[in-house]
Order: sequence, then C-alpha cells, then structure tokens
Amino acid sequence: MNALFFDHPGYLDTLTWLGTPVHLPAGSAVLRPAAPDLQDARGSWPYQSPPSAGLLTALAQQGNALNLTAVIRPDISVWALQSSLQAVRETFALTVSPLKDHLCHSATRPAARETYSARTLRRLDEARRTFTVQREVFGPSHLVIAQWQERIRQRRNVPHISSPDAAHFTALANLPLRMKEGLACITLRRRQGGALAGIFLAMEDAETGNWHAHSALSEEAAIAEFGNYLLFDGAIDILKGQDLWFGGAPGGANGAGVFRFKQRFSNHAAPAHIVSVDLDSISLDRLRAERGHFDFLPDYRDPRAELGLRQEAG
Repeated sequence: MNALFFDHPGYLDTLTWLGTPVHLPAGSAVLRPAAPDLQDARGSWPYQSPPSAGLLTALAQQGNALNLTAVIRPDISVWALQSSLQAVRETFALTVSPLKDHLCHSATRPAARETYSARTLRRLDEARRTFTVQREVFGPSHLVIAQWQERIRQRRNVPHISSPDAAHFTALANLPLRMKEGLACITLRRRQGGALAGIFLAMEDAETGNWHAHSALSEEAAIAEFGNYLLFDGAIDILKGQDLWFGGAPGGANGAGVFRFKQRFSNHAAPAHIVSVDLDSISLDRLRAERGHFDFLPDYRDPRAELGLRQEAG
C-alpha cells in the first residue's frame, strides 16, 4: 500500500494549497468546500493510484463528501484501471475519461539519446561547459524552487490547482529522511562557484522502482544557457535502469511548447485518466439542478472558476 510516493499520507499532508488532507484506514484524500455545509474530495497531485472502494465508502459515510475526483497515474493500462474500479462500480456511479498524454523515458525501449538531433547535442555540449548535474537530498537549501514555481505561475497564467505553493515545497524539504529516500532531487549547478541553477524533482514507486516527475524548474539565465537540456538528460542518466515519467503538457501559456521540449527526452507516451465518483447522489442531483452541468470533472464545478479562466462578456 502507498508504493507510489504520491499516494503516501505524508505526501498528501503537503497538498494544503488544494484543501484539507484527510486520512482514513483505506486511504487519503483532500477535502475542499463544494457548497454550504458540503465538501467534495480530490485525489493527490499530480496524480495517484486508483482509489479503493474502501476509501470511497469511508468518505461517503462521513456524510458531507459529495464526490471524489482524481487523476490516475499514466503507467497503468486502461484494462488494469477498469479492473481495479470494478468493486467501486458495484456501489457508486463513476466516470472514467482519458486525459492528456504523459511522456516517459522507458528503460526497456531504445534510449531517447539515440535520436537526439544535432541541435540538441550541440546545446548539451554547450550546457556541459557551464553546468554539472548531480543528485542531492532535497532540503531547505533548495527552496528557491518555490520562487521559480511562482514565477512560472504568474508568467504563464498557470491555474492555481496546478501550481504548488511555497508551503508545499517547505513541507517536502521537512519530510523525514526515511521518506525522502523515495524523492530524487537532481540539481543543476554552475561549474564556477557551484550556484544552484535548476532542480528536477521525481518521486518513486517503491513497488516497480520507476520514477514520476514532480517539478523541473530553473533560474531564467540557465534556461537561456540550455541548462534544462542538461537537467533532463542528466535525470535520465542518474535514474537509469528504471522508467522515468515526465508528465504531460502543463497548464497555462506555452504548455504545448513545454510538451515538445520534453518529447526530445522521451521514447514512450501514455494517457493519464481522470476518475470521478459520486458519493452522495441525492445532494449531487440537487446541486446539479442549481448549477447545471459543465464539460469538466466533477461536472458541477465551473471550469472557469477552477482553472482561473476569464469569463467571456455576454
């Protein structure tokens, strides 16, 4: 249980920017207000393993959880996902929809390095003259990453629900050392002086040994000096022998450009899925009658509010 780092209760305790973490014997979730005197639940960020029937039943029995919506890890097949949700379907109404593709460097496929373009190789050579890449233990000295995250959030208008806050990174830095064994902190440092210029964070699945990216951020100067090329290439090398999932296109402006950048270092892709489970059908019927249905999950939440989209003038 909790083999994937993102499923661990200690990790969910760092997600306070999304709501209030709650821990039950059958699993964890994040509660958030949905209507007066009512809450719904969301899963871990950026994704998680399929929720268990036991967790969903426990949330429903609390009496104020309308629904649980969660993004499901991309390294589980559609068949395995549907199979794992069979017991849930016997009790609850649920929706399963494919989400965007997530990129991966698979250890069992030809290395992406074999297909690097001449331009990518030149940029890697240039970056190696300026930077080094190594693995370190994530701690307080790395918390500049929160500033880099906030800069990206503001510049690209990244939705709040997709952008961890400073408290999240501080909580990660303060996790017990034993738990941080499953957190890989790959750093980009300047050869002259050793200043920190970039960080790639990845979390482990202890059962498979595979890794899942959490963040890849750097200072602006390092981007112009092709440091991110070396950071991704170095992460593959340091975590070699296991699959490394890079995530999909991020929210906000230039998401497609970031996706194309990550494709250089990938040799495999698969979609994540979103699962939305209704836990209180009576209250949800009433809420949907008041708010209407949206092309979003959960479908009673207005995506303009959830994603910070501007409402078009009527």
